[in-house]
Amino acid sequence: MTESAALSRARRRPWPLRRVAPVAALAGLLALGMAPGCAANEEGASGRADYVDDSEARYGGVWWAGDGAFVVAQLTAADGVPHALAFDMRSRGAPDVQEGKRVVAVEPHSPRVWLVPDEGGGSVEDLSDLAGDLRDSPPRRLLMWDLGAGDDPTDDVESRWRPWPGPGGTTAFLEVDVLKGALPSRLLLQPSDGSTEGTRVALPEAVTTFEPLGWSPSGEWFALASAGSDGPRLLLCSPEGGIIASGGRPAAKGGRGTIAVWLQDADTMFYVAEDGSSGTLGPGEPDDVFTASPGALPLGSVPAGPLVWHLGAVAVPGRERVASAPVAGLAEVLGIAYHPRAGLAVLEGAPLRLTVGPLEDERTRIWEADG
Repeated sequence: MTESAALSRARRRPWPLRRVAPVAALAGLLALGMAPGCAANEEGASGRADYVDDSEARYGGVWWAGDGAFVVAQLTAADGVPHALAFDMRSRGAPDVQEGKRVVAVEPHSPRVWLVPDEGGGSVEDLSDLAGDLRDSPPRRLLMWDLGAGDDPTDDVESRWRPWPGPGGTTAFLEVDVLKGALPSRLLLQPSDGSTEGTRVALPEAVTTFEPLGWSPSGEWFALASAGSDGPRLLLCSPEGGIIASGGRPAAKGGRGTIAVWLQDADTMFYVAEDGSSGTLGPGEPDDVFTASPGALPLGSVPAGPLVWHLGAVAVPGRERVASAPVAGLAEVLGIAYHPRAGLAVLEGAPLRLTVGPLEDERTRIWEADG
């Protein structure tokens, strides 16, 4: 597919010419072979292109979807018009661009993205409402964007997320009430072989919708985060119907990090609370105790412990930095996400650039604009 054909799939007017440059440059570099796990040339970034106005991007975020197969990015221009972009890291073709739409939920285990059309108001509250921030205001219209099918978003949405199988032989079924939003509101845990009907988890009454965070290493617990009437909480749910609730309030930053992460050596979640303190939740007993600095954002987990981003460094708290390539500070980063196989995806706004690559690669940038 040609680049112009990919851009035209938005079925709306194309981006103004001065905003096409970053998308076109990134698409071209992806087509040249830069993909997660591929190092750039020895001189540094794999390519450069001019970007007319670095102030174009006001709000943004980035997420992995389809278990590392896609990078989803959100950009909002200075005129208040949001754009959703999807990069297929398998084919490395031109990105798919959807103008006038906001990303409100991303299914990390499947290639599906939930969008809402921009109503033209351009308010800060609307434009900064992104996937992963635990806000799920009832939309006027929900759209489903199936990246795996390659189709345009449709308003013929299912009232559920894709099933989420776990390593312990249990699958999580996540039901959506479209009148509440794109996030699930009900959870059913059922044996993957269908041997029994499963258990509908009795969530606390304060939970209206929740952000699914995935299965524990053993597959015995499914984690979710909720911003109910009593504030943000972490909940661990077992197939037997048991629930463990967090005492602390995890901080949620839509499109920048995640809410909490499973440690790899125990059924324990690590999170950074709203007040900057670190906490853990779960029945497991990790080998070490980790304390992150205030302002750190959880990204994922590596064998050494939880992976956080803080002050431009990606590291395990209390250890040396893990990522070889430095990451910009909080003010410059619009979005950052980690996938255990695909690596880091970082969206910076000054200058606007998207970088993707493994932690140990010193050359993670796949596109960079001149400042």
